[in-house]
Amino acid sequence: MRISLLLLPGLLLLSCRPATQAPSEASATGYEIQGSIRLAAPQSRVVLEQQVGSTTRLDSAALDANGRFTLRGQVPAPGLYRLVLRVPGADARIFLVPLDNHAHLTLTTDAGGAHWQGSPEVDFLQALTRATPAEKPRIVRRYATSYLAPSVVWDLSAAGAPDDFLDSMTTRFRFAGDSSRAAFGLYQWQRAYCLTAPGTQVPEIALPTANGKTVKLSSLRGQYVLLDFWASWCGPCREEHHSPELRKIHRLFRGRGLAYYGVSLDEEAAKWHRALAADSLPGVQVRATEGEQSAVARAFGVTTLPFNLLLDPEGRVLARNLHGHTLGSRIASYIPLD
Repeated sequence: MRISLLLLPGLLLLSCRPATQAPSEASATGYEIQGSIRLAAPQSRVVLEQQVGSTTRLDSAALDANGRFTLRGQVPAPGLYRLVLRVPGADARIFLVPLDNHAHLTLTTDAGGAHWQGSPEVDFLQALTRATPAEKPRIVRRYATSYLAPSVVWDLSAAGAPDDFLDSMTTRFRFAGDSSRAAFGLYQWQRAYCLTAPGTQVPEIALPTANGKTVKLSSLRGQYVLLDFWASWCGPCREEHHSPELRKIHRLFRGRGLAYYGVSLDEEAAKWHRALAADSLPGVQVRATEGEQSAVARAFGVTTLPFNLLLDPEGRVLARNLHGHTLGSRIASYIPLD
């Protein structure tokens, strides 16, 4: 399951190769990454990894006395990879890098961070990191032929981009015959996303609480419900549970007609219990013991975490994936505080 794979806080590391660029045959033999990492400790190495479910090591190189390295090889498919700096006795540092077998990239680091050069992918990455959320769909449309475009659309949609953006882009990919892994994942996401479109009556949930009592979602009918899917291993979920914004929502709307129904996708009960105690979550908290593969996750099309739905008193979807101030404002539009 994706935990907003590319949408790390403040960082959208994506890139593409415009269709107008036709690499020469000579440049199509494989990727090349040259790097210079300042103040690198002795015996430091860089490791190129692919992360699709499990992590696969593709290549590695030792840094020389000046912190320089070179990697050359071929990747199994165009996509976003991880370049990991491993320093003895220190935490690993991760650089996300878009690669295909035409890419010739240069990485330099300084106090200001990492700087990539050498491909149109890098230019697109930089454009996205500078863009506001409202500007990102326009940038993606500009680079719609990119091998990373389907993944970008998926992540922007999961983060709340307009539905017409998702619909128009998937139509475009299908028309172009895009059958890549990323496009196939996006098509699956779109089908799942339709299961919780605003106005949809949600299916029943009947799962056990921490004390073993089964509580149905329908038992909360007559109230607005914040239905929250999460897991102890989902860092963004846990951060949101502890956020001042969510604490404020709990305080303002407690007893005013807002109920909570949290569904954990933890397979291990002990980890769930520890997270419940640490996060002090309100309302009804239940667990789907089969985790990401559970029937409830499939029924609600949960393919990314965190994922939430705001339901009306009849159990219909009002909105999905609302967070922070946006969530509080939407709830206040239905439950006046006066």
